[in-house]
Amino acid sequence: MNLKKPDAVIFDLEGTLQMPTLINSSGKISGPQLYKGAPEAVIDLSKRFPLFIVSNCHPRMLNNFLALPTMKGLFQDWTCYGETGLTKGQNIISIIKRNNLKSPIYIGDSVGDFIATQEAQIPFLFIRHGEKTDSPNYPTFSDFGGVVDYIKKLESN
Repeated sequence: MNLKKPDAVIFDLEGTLQMPTLINSSGKISGPQLYKGAPEAVIDLSKRFPLFIVSNCHPRMLNNFLALPTMKGLFQDWTCYGETGLTKGQNIISIIKRNNLKSPIYIGDSVGDFIATQEAQIPFLFIRHGEKTDSPNYPTFSDFGGVVDYIKKLESN
């Protein structure tokens, strides 16, 4: 897919911005643990683009993340499978339509995220948090610094 200047950034949540969440034996979800560089990347990108979240998580996890002091007020809209029952691709399409986005870009951490972006027909950036990965199908990054630099280059095109 040809990458052009984005008008918005859509993030996956679990595995992309925050580490996979643990649920204890009483069913309580542990607090969000953000990946290194995630808060700084979100803050930096929020100064340039409207930000959104589309995740397959439980609504409680999404609400806990959005309530973090460092994340509060940075995202314009969000949705998750737990709220809608729709596929991630359908939820991405819903966010795009609801917010009249023309050229959003999605940042995720899984092949499922990539497949969802194919359904929504938008570009995908793959973050692997330090793990070495090679893929001919989409730009791949090991940290948020690389992602932000790449998006800044797209922005200047």
